[in-house]
Amino acid sequence: MARVTSEEDRWPATAFVAAAVLLPIAFAASHAMAVTDTAHDLEVARVLGLESTGGFRALDAFIAAPFVLSPFGDRALAASLSSAAIVGVLGLVLFESVRARALRTSPTLVAYVAFVTSAIATLAPATQMEASTVGGAALGALLALLPRALHARGHSITRVAFALGLAVAYEPLVGVCALASLVPSRALFDRARHDAVRAIGSIVAGFVPLVASILMRRSTDFDSKPFARVWGEGWGARAPFIPALITEVGIVVIGLAIGGLALTATRRPSRAAAVSSVLVLAISCSAINLGCALGPARWSPLVLVAICEVALVASTGMLALLTFVRETRVPFAKASAWLAGVVLLAIVARQADDASLRLGKRTGEPERAFARYAWDAIPLGAVVLVADPDVALHLASARAQGDVRSDVAFVRLGAFGAMNDVAREPKLAPLLRDQALYGSPEEWSLSALAASRPLVLGFDARWPRSLARHLVSVGAFDRFYSEPRGLSDRRLALLAQEPSRLALVYALERVPDPELARVTATLLRLRLLGAAASTDRDVIGTALDDLRPFAPADPTAFEIVRRLTLKSRPIDLSDLGR
Repeated sequence: MARVTSEEDRWPATAFVAAAVLLPIAFAASHAMAVTDTAHDLEVARVLGLESTGGFRALDAFIAAPFVLSPFGDRALAASLSSAAIVGVLGLVLFESVRARALRTSPTLVAYVAFVTSAIATLAPATQMEASTVGGAALGALLALLPRALHARGHSITRVAFALGLAVAYEPLVGVCALASLVPSRALFDRARHDAVRAIGSIVAGFVPLVASILMRRSTDFDSKPFARVWGEGWGARAPFIPALITEVGIVVIGLAIGGLALTATRRPSRAAAVSSVLVLAISCSAINLGCALGPARWSPLVLVAICEVALVASTGMLALLTFVRETRVPFAKASAWLAGVVLLAIVARQADDASLRLGKRTGEPERAFARYAWDAIPLGAVVLVADPDVALHLASARAQGDVRSDVAFVRLGAFGAMNDVAREPKLAPLLRDQALYGSPEEWSLSALAASRPLVLGFDARWPRSLARHLVSVGAFDRFYSEPRGLSDRRLALLAQEPSRLALVYALERVPDPELARVTATLLRLRLLGAAASTDRDVIGTALDDLRPFAPADPTAFEIVRRLTLKSRPIDLSDLGR
């Protein structure tokens, strides 16, 4: 028996470690794209544009900076490679976590199960979706699991406390998960009590990226408070967590996780690990139920934490099953255990296949079609006035990726940073003054600016109706002329932009992108309001047809049609403003 064990110990367990790290990195890097989907506009604006998007997730920009500065080609592609590197570190953390809680059995078998566990979590479709984009949520999952892994491997209290500080500063619920994973460890708190000064100092040091991000806030597009999103980013509709986990890891892994959790809880030495897993799963699954980002393009770090924790708990069930087969007193028991272990690779293959199918649907075609439709049509040297926050966010993302020409100046109406643009364009001063005093610009201030350089904007329903006579569509926006324009000018302009709009419609039909469709619908809704204010019935009908493919049941469009049907005179639009 000793001879067999010694022979097994010579297996290259480091090969499994390398596979756990390099496989998810290679998979994510191979699917990284130079064009980022609209669902990650906030991350792109923060990481590539260094925009102020709030106080959380500040660490994303610091980690991506070396990759962006490296000669990897496109900035978005280079930043995506930083997310791929992070998922490799996540694979290493999961690998070491499995080895720390493993049963006493063959070291090679433990290393193999650790590799399978790591691959199940890091090759999950949701994990790979976030690992192949700019500022993905893989970093949040890593920080939530890192403090417990460091403590389990016997690292100093300083390192554990520093990792905990990074997690808390990254996002509140990520820090709650990291803290909950350490609660059952009485030994850790005893160490922290005896070295409290160093532990507190290390936690405070973890807040350095957050403090640096707040101090370096600079933005003309966002006027957000540092902690505007109390519970983090990407919250929406509620969803049950069980179907979500079944979709991401499969029913077999969940069954192994239930068995592994039962085994861990029934053994006294491992009960603390069971309590830790239950707490982490309770927090992450509760976040899913409460509406954290759950796809199809953007995923919350809490979802990735739930996937990783389920895989980690399932490793106990896998290892117990393989150990039982290995120690059964029958011929070729050890060979049978390895054959049973090979079957586990089918789960890994399924994860990789599902991830490949989802990632293959991201072609970037809708984003490129939108850039041709919206940005390319803007006149040379134009000033673009943006009021809607969704449009401003997508604009910041496009500008950070280099999709918008540098000669175009963008001014965010209502943002504090817009006053900085007056130094570059003095004729903005009357416009911003009118906006601050009356809540809408006056005809004279807009005409004076439009006479100096091209002026592009989206009509606001609260603006005076007389402004709509100056508007002529250009791409997804409207151009404001210093003199009123006629019906023929508006008709010809709508016909001119029809090919690029239809190209965007066809691109969204082939590759659905709800977030990009919502941004496009916002712009076309503003155009419809301008057409309705101008009382040109033919232009109103065309504007309605343009909006319908992107928002078939738009309430603003429905209300405009209803009012036009009931009244022959100009309709009131002031209550339709967002």
